[in-house]
Amino acid sequence: MSDERRIAPTRARTRVTGHELIDIGDRWEAIGTDPDRCTDPSGLPALEGWTAAQVPGTAAGALRAAGSENAAEGRDFDAQDWWFRTSFDAAAAPGEEVLLCFDGLATVCDVYLNGEHLLA
Repeated sequence: MSDERRIAPTRARTRVTGHELIDIGDRWEAIGTDPDRCTDPSGLPALEGWTAAQVPGTAAGALRAAGSENAAEGRDFDAQDWWFRTSFDAAAAPGEEVLLCFDGLATVCDVYLNGEHLLA
């Protein structure tokens, strides 16, 4: 028997005086597509089948949480491209620096914000 213990993710964040923090950990969705079906997020809004997703988390975890136990069993998740998305409201004054921070990205990925490619 493994001594491995599951540790729940924490939402504790460092506060910086005078700065606003927007937690984007809620309202995520995930969908799997055939490889290269969408080369960027512009083709995603028309897709049906988005599943609520918890972050941090995985595509398999999202399917299990949605009650799709059989959909995750024996599935080769690496055979598909997986897209995660969320939305949030934020505003910046001219010249104001804004940081988009992730606690960790556990695989090869691309990050887009409002259709602009930010990170590979």
